[in-house]
Amino acid sequence: ATGRQGVVLWRVDAVSDALDGYFYSTGAYDMAFPSLCLVGEDPTEPEFFVNFLYSSESHYPGMGALFVGLDGTTGGLIETEQGTGPVDLNASESLEYWGTTTGMVRQHTSSTTQYWQLGMVAENGGYTPVVAQLEVGDIDLP
Repeated sequence: ATGRQGVVLWRVDAVSDALDGYFYSTGAYDMAFPSLCLVGEDPTEPEFFVNFLYSSESHYPGMGALFVGLDGTTGGLIETEQGTGPVDLNASESLEYWGTTTGMVRQHTSSTTQYWQLGMVAENGGYTPVVAQLEVGDIDLP
């Protein structure tokens, strides 16, 4: 065990109604505030992206994603946007609030398979909202 946080997902099998559990962790990052986006063209292709915020002792807070294939395996970690520095305490000396809002959506009007991510990264002592675009052709798929 790495002692790191990860993302736990449960999927109901469409045929057997069995509940399958998956734990995703990079081993290098704490992962938080996940959101999902389906990738497949129809119900027989239940691939998806997991979008999340991440950080560690050696990585400033950033935004990443994992592609999850039909069998639950993942491609490589996509570091969509890396933070550029630490987050300072706010004026009341309490910890800065790290955005619990992430999101991801497929762009159906595009001629290529594109996705948009929403999250936050550390920048200039605080957090900055980020919108990023991913294309499946540029991603390490399982």
